[in-house]
Amino acid sequence: MIQTLYTIGKVLSQNEEYKKYFEPWEDPFREGKIIVAEFKNSEYQKGSLSIGEDKKENNLKKYLYRQFNRGANIVPAFNVSKTKNKHSGKKTFDKFVKCLQNYHSTHFKFEVKLKGNKLQSSIIEKYQYLKTDLESFEFDSKDNYLFTIKIDGKWLGEVDYFLEFFKQNYLRSYFTKNYEGEIVSKNPSYTCSITNDKTEVYGFVDTLGFTVDSPSFIRGGFNQSEAYKMFPASKEAVKLLDGSFNLVLDKLSRTFFTYQNGKFVNTGLQYLIVPHFIRRDNQEMLEEGIEAFLENSKGNSFRTTGNSIISNETILKAITEERKLQGAVYYDILFYQQNKAQFLIKLHLADVIPSRISKVFRLKQSIEKRYGNITKIEFEDKKTKKKAVINFYINFSVIKDYFCKEKKDGNRKKYIFQPYFFKILESVFYGTPLNEQQILKAFLKQIQTDFKQQNEDGKSTLYIRRTKTSFALYQYFLKLGLFKNRTPMEENQEQTVHLTAEEFINQHLEFFDSQYKIGVFLLGYLSAYLMGKQYKKLKSNPFMKQLTA
Repeated sequence: MIQTLYTIGKVLSQNEEYKKYFEPWEDPFREGKIIVAEFKNSEYQKGSLSIGEDKKENNLKKYLYRQFNRGANIVPAFNVSKTKNKHSGKKTFDKFVKCLQNYHSTHFKFEVKLKGNKLQSSIIEKYQYLKTDLESFEFDSKDNYLFTIKIDGKWLGEVDYFLEFFKQNYLRSYFTKNYEGEIVSKNPSYTCSITNDKTEVYGFVDTLGFTVDSPSFIRGGFNQSEAYKMFPASKEAVKLLDGSFNLVLDKLSRTFFTYQNGKFVNTGLQYLIVPHFIRRDNQEMLEEGIEAFLENSKGNSFRTTGNSIISNETILKAITEERKLQGAVYYDILFYQQNKAQFLIKLHLADVIPSRISKVFRLKQSIEKRYGNITKIEFEDKKTKKKAVINFYINFSVIKDYFCKEKKDGNRKKYIFQPYFFKILESVFYGTPLNEQQILKAFLKQIQTDFKQQNEDGKSTLYIRRTKTSFALYQYFLKLGLFKNRTPMEENQEQTVHLTAEEFINQHLEFFDSQYKIGVFLLGYLSAYLMGKQYKKLKSNPFMKQLTA
């Protein structure tokens, strides 16, 4: 994946459309306002704090904003935390102090001999008026704000000292850490693990969550300053990795949604699909392929359709149809959770081949067509008063219902994914076997839960829909050949499933492989028939108590 990001960066870093991702400065937000504090030389002008302008994309070089995972920015440009006015101002001032304390005490005319708490106290005392102005500033919680400064009427990016300092140091987090003192990990002449060139390398390259400074890497006397020996990356490679990583997160990252009570809900899980080019010697072919991939990745609609298999992406379907996305291209699929500085990889599927993706979609569409008449939901639209249909589509947003737990986290729900959910993802895209009994157990557990809940909340059709969709998912896994000792159906069988019990059994003899299974199925069939008759006559289901006892 690292090599893939490097290739993307090498190809697109000079492309006018994507060049902005490879600049040292970043866009703080799509829309928002710039709060400016005026300085003369190094002295803050009391009462000068004001909204300078709305953020403009072509002014990013002037603001010199860059989001760092740890610590303060290297120049005084920060996002304002959205809290109460006083707290927003206080947090912004704290970032300002930390920035000056870490990087700019000399330029702001503090004695170099001052360190630690003494330097911090000196900065706070010198800029107490800025602190007061920030704490009294009227922030609107609906707006985004970037705080920055002007010196003698010039933006930071227009001051030569700050611009040069920023360019020289914006990558410093890739070779410098501050843990009980500064730790530097770089070597002026070492072989880069990405380019194989002998040059200056950095040791704290944590793109995609890779890190050598967590406690797990410090055992046994590990010297953090020698981290460059584990994953050496040259400055030029780091620039390309940094830019392409930002590009990929912005353009290709998708949120894994779930659908509940008529709403799409964020599960806290995200995923990336990235092309991996086997041949990297043809620049024209690479650029054409990457641009085709980005073009087909546009859009992030909430609505799940038959064109998606994970949640709501369409790029995987496009891979089965677009010639430029096939050939000497494999694909990496990455599931992750991100929380500020943390980038937690839950699953990395490397080198998924286009032919496998084509098979996944071909069989998915076959099952959806075969079971469409029993899995679709027909209802009357309350607004139009017309009949409407919701079709059932196979995707991992549906599969996750059987392998995910919900927990309350304050006023929000937190989703805990079971490891077997990621095992199923791996099996579908790699063709590795699944435990049939574990799958059936998960299906039955959810069906039983839905069946019992219908007595309590009146959801009389939920368990019926769940039973049908579970059976369709089972058939999908079977048709993909994921169950050991189970022969999948022939792919040319496209018959729509029959609705009578006898015909249904005859169509699924690979499932009804014993008289016991046939007996249980027919018993359920007759029980449902009985309850239907009771409800038609009594408007109630007294026999239901016998089934849930």
